[in-house]
Amino acid sequence: MTNFTKVPVFYLAVLPPFLSPRAAPAWLLAFAWSHAALTLASLCAVSAGMVRLRRFLRRRRGRRTLYAATGTALLGFGAALALERL
Repeated sequence: MTNFTKVPVFYLAVLPPFLSPRAAPAWLLAFAWSHAALTLASLCAVSAGMVRLRRFLRRRRGRRTLYAATGTALLGFGAALALERL
């Protein structure tokens, strides 16, 4: 399914329960614009966060911190798996 078909399916499936049967088309348009605005805001926030993360991971200390965190998590998962009773 392409993005061009996902968006109309989303609006037809999710938004009607929030609207009365006699709602004006302007309300549907308002919901669509609010969804677009919230999506834009969230994607801008993710993009800004990725820029900061990239700067952090470019430094040696950042990479070492990431490696230590993921290594600790993997050791914890391994320990939990080893101690699990069957």
